Amino acid sequence: MNELENNIEKCLKLLSEKKIAEAKVIVDSMNGNKSDKIKGHCAALEGIKTAIGPKAPQTDLVTGKHNSVNEALKKRLGTKLNDEFDQAYFTTWIRFLEVYNKQS
Repeated sequence: MNELENNIEKCLKLLSEKKIAEAKVIVDSMNGNKSDKIKGHCAALEGIKTAIGPKAPQTDLVTGKHNSVNEALKKRLGTKLNDEFDQAYFTTWIRFLEVYNKQS
């Protein structure tokens, strides 16, 4: 696993444990990178942070409808029009749901 993958996995684990402040430090350290791939990962991590944060609405993610969300993400990831940003974004969300489901 390279450094980027390591940081993403750490961040996903922290987010699944709802340790948002600690995860934010990792996301902030990756923000500012010019790579579309890293921007995609960061956008997903920011979205996950928002989805599970204290002010989050009761979305499918937190009400237990992970399978339908996961299937929709996988379907979108499978399209041929994805660029590096999209690929990273959807992959990060799918990986988060895997980690989150293990915690639940």
